[in-house]
Amino acid sequence: MIKTAHELDLMRVASQATLKCYEAVFKALKAGMTQNDVSSLIGAGYARLGFPGFASIQVGEYNPRCRTDRSRRRRSAKARSS
Repeated sequence: MIKTAHELDLMRVASQATLKCYEAVFKALKAGMTQNDVSSLIGAGYARLGFPGFASIQVGEYNPRCRTDRSRRRRSAKARSS
């Protein structure tokens, strides 16, 4: 789809807001925070900038790829032991 000049302007504004939000969140990160803590910071950051926004923070055991890899390793180990 070809974007109009107006659509490109909106995309630039959204990108700038996202970068400002993520920079502020990055500076606020502390050891021991949960993905919910970080997600809340992101929501608050977007709200401060006047935009609705959120992020799905998936790290460690909450990362779908991590679970898939873990399941694959278990199946592989089970097959080798059979």
